This record gives sequence, C-alpha cells and structure tokens, in this order.
Amino acid sequence: MEELCRLCSSTIPHTYHHLPCDKSRFSRDIKPALKVDIEHDIPSRPRYICESCKLKFIRLRKNLNNRKVKPININVNYQIPNTEINWEQIQQHAVNLGFTFINESSRRYFMKIDDGEVQFSMQFDNNGEHTLKVLGHVVNDQSLYSFPLTSTNNKTNSLAILGSKKVCMGNDDFEDVCRNRNAENLATFVNADGEISALEELNKNRKLVRTVNCLRRCAEGTTQHLLWKQQLEAAIQIDSRQMRWHPILLRWCIALHAKPSSAYKMIKNNKILTLHCENTLGDYTKFTEACSGWNSDVIEGIITDHEVDENALKREVNLLFDEVKIKSGLVYCTETGKLIGFCDLGTVNNELYAYNAKEKRVPELATHILAFMIRGIFSYIECVVAHYPCKGFTSEQLFV
Repeated sequence: MEELCRLCSSTIPHTYHHLPCDKSRFSRDIKPALKVDIEHDIPSRPRYICESCKLKFIRLRKNLNNRKVKPININVNYQIPNTEINWEQIQQHAVNLGFTFINESSRRYFMKIDDGEVQFSMQFDNNGEHTLKVLGHVVNDQSLYSFPLTSTNNKTNSLAILGSKKVCMGNDDFEDVCRNRNAENLATFVNADGEISALEELNKNRKLVRTVNCLRRCAEGTTQHLLWKQQLEAAIQIDSRQMRWHPILLRWCIALHAKPSSAYKMIKNNKILTLHCENTLGDYTKFTEACSGWNSDVIEGIITDHEVDENALKREVNLLFDEVKIKSGLVYCTETGKLIGFCDLGTVNNELYAYNAKEKRVPELATHILAFMIRGIFSYIECVVAHYPCKGFTSEQLFV
C-alpha cells in the first residue's frame, strides 16, 4: 500500500518496519512554518507525512528550542495527480452496483437509494476531492479504504467497497427483548461466536437496535471511535471493577470532573455514559499530600516529565504569582486529620503573626489563595508549584 505525503506529495511506503507518521503530530509547527492549516483538512486529504518531512520538522523543533530561527526546506506541493479519469467506465460500474448517477458541471454524485431515501452518497469534485455522506451526515471514510482516490480503478474500487456496505436504519420493535436483556442500561447482542453483533442506542429520544457493521460507525483511529469502543467494553462487563480504561479517557474524565464535579455526577448518575468512579479519579489526581507552601513532589514531577536535566535551556523559567479569590470554608483531610481552610502564610509569617498578636486569636478562614506558577521560556512547562491560603498578602509578607 502507498499513500501520498500531505506536504510534498511524495509516496509513503507502508511496511512493518516503516510506519507512516500522522500529520497531527506536527500540527503546531506546520501551520506557522508553512502556512498550512492541517487541523481543518477535509477527510479526503492525506493523513500522513513522509519520513523526510518528519525529520525536517524534528530538526525545526530542536532549532526553536535552541533559539535558532532557520527556514524549513519543504515545498508544499500536495495536489491530486493529473490522471485521466474514465467517468463513463466508473458510471457503468456504479450502475451495475445499484448506484444512481447524477452529473453536474463541477461535481458528480453516486447515490444508493432505498425506499425513496438516499442511504449514502459519494461526491467527486472536479478538483479531485471527494465527500462521503451517510443519511445526510459527512463520514470520515479513511477506515474503509487506505488507497488515494486518484485513478479510475481506485474510484471504481471505492464504489465497490461502498456497494458492499449497508446502512442500518435502526429498529425500535424490540423494546421488550432489550429490557429483558438489560433492564436499566442499553442492551448488547452477541452472535454464536461470542462477538457483538448489534447494539441498542438512543437516537432522537428513540431507542433503536443497530448492527455493528453499520456504515455510520465512527472511523477507527478517532477519539469518537475510542469512546464508543470503551463504552461498549464497559457495557458488557459483569463487574465494573474489571474494566481497564484508556489513558485518554481517564484524562478527559479528570478534566470533566474539575468543571465542575456536579456535571460529572449528573452524566454518571443518569447513565448516559459509563464513567470512572470518583474515587478512581482521586487516586490519579491526589498523587501528593494536600498542604500549603512549596510542593517538592510537583517540582520533581516537572523535572522528570519535561526532561529538564537533559537540556539546560529547559531550566529557564519565569516565576509568576497572583492572588485568586476563593470561597471560604473548612474541609477535613482524612489522611492528616487536619482542617484545611485556615490562613497559612508560611512558617515565618505564621510565627511573626503569633508573636505580634497581643492575645490569642481564633484562626481566620482564608478568602484568597496566593499561587506561585512557573512557565518555561523555551519549553511548554506551565504548573503551579506553591500556594498559600490567606486574607490578602502584603508586600512585607511577600518579601519575608
């Protein structure tokens, strides 16, 4: 199998020892260096870049980290190869497969119609681009065929592949069967070999049963496919503790739980999605002791994750600080047995405050958080390394 490079249009061999490089790996460098926005590419654009372009962007990133500005020697020359397309042959083959053909001035349509409704359609533009729509929705077809649709034979083969596919409209006549199989969650059906053959899904307030071979399924390699696959595995688990989650979904759940946790609880309790238990998220987020002041565990983690010891330039950081308004309150820490929420200005400031006080006072609740953050000058380090709960720091306290 061969595929064109997204940037220089050279062919990319697909072998076991030479796997292609996904273009999204260098998306942050391609746009400013070559003025090419690959993040909004249409599905028909090549997905990979060649080994030569990959090495040039690795060299570019190293130069940027070393504060060296050098141009990258890549001529963006991606275009559809100028090959003669025999549309009469493609049209005749499409008609034999049961497609309906419509020819316009700038594009051609091949549609599969069933019961008066367009199941799916393939649109070929005169500039070489193509678009696949299933029930009116644009579908990424990269998982259906891995060859570029640049010749008569490849276009004919793509229509043959599409002609062998079916679009499942869904069936809502088995509500009683689904509820007998799973009274609370969506039902799953398996064949004699133990493989999943059909799934129940919620579509427009209707519960439908759809086959897993439906053309509307998510393309492999996408985050949607990963979410669908993980939800499918979680749905058929007898014991939820046996589920092994992908790290990407784990990070997504942690981010969702932080914005805010009530939204996460609503999605989990309504069983729209099968999500991690909050205790599981806590095991991954609470990797260090919850205490004010400078956190050595966070600093050591930054050094390890960003390989600061191997590159002297990555040690160059800015130290920032700012106050953040918070809601006053107390929280009991089960690990240390302390109440968290009182003002804690550091050891020196706490002793000075206690010494200057004429009488013993009840500790005050914090209304602000003074946070110290480091940002890398030649790296992508952004992390809060220290915080102090307070009622507002003064310049004298900051100096001490």
